[in-house]
Amino acid sequence: ERLLERTKHVKVWISFGKFLCLTFPGKADDGRSIFNKAYEYFKSQPEQDKEERVVLLEAWEQVEKEMIAKKIQGADEKQLEKVTKMMPKKLKKRRELPDSEGWEEYYDYVFPDDEKSTKGLKLLEIAQKWKRSGGIMNALKAAKKAKADAAQQAQADSNELDIDDL
Repeated sequence: ERLLERTKHVKVWISFGKFLCLTFPGKADDGRSIFNKAYEYFKSQPEQDKEERVVLLEAWEQVEKEMIAKKIQGADEKQLEKVTKMMPKKLKKRRELPDSEGWEEYYDYVFPDDEKSTKGLKLLEIAQKWKRSGGIMNALKAAKKAKADAAQQAQADSNELDIDDL
């Protein structure tokens, strides 16, 4: 714990949590508490890279699997499932290089608990997709085409002869 006061490096958090979970049978909850604190710490640090959160979650998931395999007291599938639900989605994105030398592809991570803050942007995302697809002009063209098709079908229906009419 004294080392955590000096440095907040992800590997220190992982080592400490792993040590508590796997070395002392009754300390699994204390180890999970360390992993939770580390996750909250990295989540609250805007300058920290998302990669560190991913590394932490992957290590935590591995520890939970080891605890289940070794049948350590306090290990259960619910805890593993909880950690698995915390895992982020990996998105491939592109950004323009500052020197206008082209584009760079990179991976970004979207964490489920971070998505809650961006739910309001979903409508904006949908509107942008609609605009890119042609927006109002395509909608008007589709409505005109549907109206013309309906009129043409009505004309064709009125020109048909029914056997009962003869």
